[in-house]
Amino acid sequence: MPNKYLYHAPKDHLVGLLHQRKNLFALLMEAKYLNRIAIISSLHLNGKHNNGRSIRCTWDRYIVLDSLKAFHPFVTLADFGNIDINNCELVDENTKPIDIINNDSSLIVRKHRKYPNYYRLIGYFSHNNWKKTLINFIEPSEQVLKYSILAIKKMKNYHCLHIRRGDKLGLKQYPGVDKHTSPESIKRYLLKHISKGDKLYIMSNEKGLNYFKPLEDTFNLVTYQDFPEFDTISKSDNYLLFSIENEIMNNAITKVRTFKEDGYLSLLNYPSTGVELLSSRIRRRLVLILRKLDIR
Repeated sequence: MPNKYLYHAPKDHLVGLLHQRKNLFALLMEAKYLNRIAIISSLHLNGKHNNGRSIRCTWDRYIVLDSLKAFHPFVTLADFGNIDINNCELVDENTKPIDIINNDSSLIVRKHRKYPNYYRLIGYFSHNNWKKTLINFIEPSEQVLKYSILAIKKMKNYHCLHIRRGDKLGLKQYPGVDKHTSPESIKRYLLKHISKGDKLYIMSNEKGLNYFKPLEDTFNLVTYQDFPEFDTISKSDNYLLFSIENEIMNNAITKVRTFKEDGYLSLLNYPSTGVELLSSRIRRRLVLILRKLDIR
């Protein structure tokens, strides 16, 4: 592989772990497409999902980063050193990967001006099925494995339900979230797939401590609060708890998420990105028309 690199400059707008993972996938996909070595920076995670406290750490807290080298070569920013913005090829969201495939610069830095995330690039490579490949290469960190195995062994046979409510309620692009994640609606849905009395682990960002209590009459409920170690982790790094719970989900008999996702049952029939509003469709079509007319 030629000694050429690609770096996606982080934005000031902080996001959560799943968004960061999508950004990481976008970087590795574009680097593979351009035949360049990816430069991966450390994480700076939004405090919104962590009791108001942002987190700075390396990827290895949550995943085995080196496992992704099976997909494409990379170096960490710490090993690469300082990025000289003034001595590289700088591109933004208006530059497609195909526009820079023959670029001779030793370093290309993608720095989007408008959008804080880079994962929109994933759609550019969707025909290669690289997203699924990367997901299959992901390995949980040693810490995530240690705590998830603790819960899995204790519960043995169980089902898992992920309820995402807190940050989606009341938003127009997420219709029906409140209704379909109500305890009564959850119970009706689950009884189509699991039996009364079954053990059910619930992972959720719902703040109401007693919100799921009505389900106790139907299922044998388990949450992170049933494990003292998890309760301690939730107070310091909720992203670590989320990673642990995802591993618990992966080992469940029945896996149910709030939003539609390949490989899972779901309470709603649309993805976590929401439904496209009419206003958004009109705006997108207008942009396409203006581009065809070369009017900006």
